Amino acid sequence: MKISIASLIYKSPVYGEFLLNSLQNNTPEELIEELFFIGNNPTEEVKTWLKEKKVKHYIWETEQQPPYPQNIGYIYKAWNMAIDKATSDLIVLINSDMWVGPHWLENLLKRLDKNKIVSSLLVESGKIPSLLPHTVVKNFGRKSSEWNMQKFESFAELLKEDTEQPMGAFMPFLTYKENLIKAKGYPPGNYIQPDGQVTSGDYILFYNLDQLGIKHITSFDSIVYHVQGGEVDE
Repeated sequence: MKISIASLIYKSPVYGEFLLNSLQNNTPEELIEELFFIGNNPTEEVKTWLKEKKVKHYIWETEQQPPYPQNIGYIYKAWNMAIDKATSDLIVLINSDMWVGPHWLENLLKRLDKNKIVSSLLVESGKIPSLLPHTVVKNFGRKSSEWNMQKFESFAELLKEDTEQPMGAFMPFLTYKENLIKAKGYPPGNYIQPDGQVTSGDYILFYNLDQLGIKHITSFDSIVYHVQGGEVDE
C-alpha cells in the first residue's frame, strides 16, 4: 500500500529543498503515492518556489498571520487540511526541518497496523530543549547551512535498533488516515488550563487516538533528524 507524505511550509524554500532532498535520498519511490506541501500563510517567495518546483501543494491562508506560538491554531488547521487532502489510506506528516535516515519509512511501515500510530526516533539538534520520550540530542546542524548528512547517517546506523517502545515524538508519524479522521484531527489550538499550563494540540490528538484504542509507538530503527525551529529561525 502506498503512502501520502505531507509537510507544511510558509517562508523558506531552503527548508522545502532540505526535506525534498532528504526524501529523495532515503525513501523508495514505490512506497510513495504522493508528496505534497501545505503552504501555510506562505510568503510570495514560497508560492513562487512551489510553482517553479512543480511540487504538489495546496494553499491554506488566514486573513492575518497570527503570532507564533501564542495562537498556534492556524498551524493545526493547516495540518488538518493535509489530512483531508491526502489521497492514500496511509499518511505521514513530517516537518520541513527534518532529514529522514535510510529505511526510515520501511521501518515505520513494518510496525504499522490499524490500531497504531508509529513515530520515528528523533535525533534533535539541542537548539530547543525537548521533553518528549525517546529523543536523542546530538548536533549535526542547527540550521540547514550547517547540515552534516554523512555524520548523521553514520550515527543513525549505530543508533538504530530493531525494536519499538510506547509513546514518542509527535512527528514524523505514520498511521491510517481513517484513524486521524475518527479522532477528529487536530484541535483548534492548544488548551490553556485554568492554572495557565498549556496542553498542546499534538498531545490532545494523540490522547484522542489513544482513547480510540490507537496506540502510539516509536520505531527505534526509523531515525529522523530534527534541526528544530527551521523555518522560524530562517
